[in-house]
Amino acid sequence: MTAPTFRELVRAYLDLRWRLDPVSATQAGVREHDARLGAFTRADVRLAVAALKATAAAFEECETGVLADEIDQTAVLNDLRVGVARLEKERPHELNPEF
Repeated sequence: MTAPTFRELVRAYLDLRWRLDPVSATQAGVREHDARLGAFTRADVRLAVAALKATAAAFEECETGVLADEIDQTAVLNDLRVGVARLEKERPHELNPEF
């Protein structure tokens, strides 16, 4: 099995992001998630953190040959790491009733 290309990883990252946060998908103009809200039970959050970490690991292993892709890769890795830290440390889904 061959490793996914950078563009394939970007598509997978966006799909994961929209599935985890359908409201942000709607805000970004992705309409297929309009009828859903995010799921933030403990089990859902554990799965989300695992998926975010696995996606980050895949991006870390991905070789890019273009500077623009390296910049995008850095931005995506930052977003993934912030997402993990937010769910694991800040826990807004537990502490903020408006979340």
